[in-house]
Order: sequence, then C-alpha cells, then structure tokens
Amino acid sequence: EDKRLSYLSKMDAVKLIEETVWDKKRNRSRFIGTATDVILDYTSSNPYYIQIFCARLVEYMNTQKAISATEADVYEVAQTFIKGEQSLSIDKFDNLITAGDADIEIFETKDILKTLREISLASKNLDSCSRESIKLGDKEKEDKILLDLKNREVISCPQPGYYKIKVRLFKEWLINN
Repeated sequence: EDKRLSYLSKMDAVKLIEETVWDKKRNRSRFIGTATDVILDYTSSNPYYIQIFCARLVEYMNTQKAISATEADVYEVAQTFIKGEQSLSIDKFDNLITAGDADIEIFETKDILKTLREISLASKNLDSCSRESIKLGDKEKEDKILLDLKNREVISCPQPGYYKIKVRLFKEWLINN
C-alpha cells in the first residue's frame, strides 16, 4: 500500500541512520565526524531516502572493506545517486513530484517538474531561489504549483519570496538529469 511518509525528527532520523549499523563490538556509531549530518542534509530526514541512501552506503563500505563511514564516503555515495550508471531513475522521486493519486492530480507532471527544475537550477550555488526565478508563463498557475509543493513538504520557504527543494538528493539529481 502506498502511503505518504512525513519527514522524521532529527533524533529519529539519526537513530534510523546510526542504530541500523551500530558497531556492537565497540559500542559506537560507524559514522565518523559529520557523516551522519551529511546524510541528513542529502535526505532532509525523509525515511525513504535515508533507507535507500544507507543501503547503498553499506554496499559501498562492504566493497571498500571499511568498518566506518566518513563525510567523504557519504559524498561519494551521494554522487552515485545523482549521476552515472547507478543514478536514481525519475520514478524514485515520484513521491516528490506527484500527490500520489492520479485521479486527483491538479497539475500536469511536466509543469511540476519544470517548476522543480527551475528551483534547482536557480538555487544551484545558493540555498534557495527567488520567486522571480520561476517562470512557466502563467504566474497564477506557478503560485498554485508552489503552494501545492509547499503543502506537500517538497519545498520550503526559508524566507518570504524564496524557495528551496528540501531533499538535496532530488535537487542535485534535477540539476544533473
């Protein structure tokens, strides 16, 4: 059954990341330095993306024969989701693109994707982008799409008139695909 999952609290997200691969022998986390924080940044504490990220990170650690993961390891794994042969396919972001019920979709997927792509490109070197950077050609329609994306927690407004895609993996994927 498809069910919308909300974002986890930071504490619960850290538990999901660290406790799953806890080093019981040494009774410590396998994540060194800020590695956990970088995963939180890429996933925005979304449980779906945390799970797929950590599964691939464990595979990476196994191939490297590593017992711990560093920030550099996390970055390396993140890049595999964004570009290259192992990059995620668009269907892995369906939960962020559509509301989940094709019968009640208000907006065309292409318009939602165009809006999200414009946000990602305009905020490539920044945390967010201004409202003026988003242009579909119909300001009223744009405002409705932005409100829908905000209500579904796909984007946030760090300050009035500015938009940010919450899941960094998705933002970077949109820039590269």
